[in-house]
Amino acid sequence: AKPVVIGTNFVVTNIYSGSALLFRLSNTPQLLCANQLKQIGFAFRIWAIDNQDRFPFHVPINQGGTWELRALDPDGFDSNAYLHFQAISNELVLPNILVCPGDVSRTAAVDFPNLSPQNITYRLRTGDAVQDADPGEIMVVCPVEGNRLQCDGSVKLGTNH
Repeated sequence: AKPVVIGTNFVVTNIYSGSALLFRLSNTPQLLCANQLKQIGFAFRIWAIDNQDRFPFHVPINQGGTWELRALDPDGFDSNAYLHFQAISNELVLPNILVCPGDVSRTAAVDFPNLSPQNITYRLRTGDAVQDADPGEIMVVCPVEGNRLQCDGSVKLGTNH
């Protein structure tokens, strides 16, 4: 029998006594969350490539960005994160990527025009230090799993477990 790959799950069948052996890899909420963060990071980087290596929160509104919409708390997290995510909606494709698989308190928006803070798990940092030139700077944090997305697109797994 050949292994069958389905998304991030691997299904392996074995014909012993007519039974099938099934096991899943990379299917924990923390790893699924990390994968979503990587996709979010990729979307931000694609957007930046088209905008002189600047993320939308560093580009003025009249140039298609969201700079004037930033609302940072003392830790650099932005309460208007949903507006910055809307700016990269073409790169994100679907809004369900903004809800961590381990978050049972939030539901995904049906589309980006209806996106609100209640449809987002992830906390976005939009301060001046969050830029492509500083690859190790933290851009997005998952408060559920503790995963952290850095500006270079890499994800550090959290210790919330």
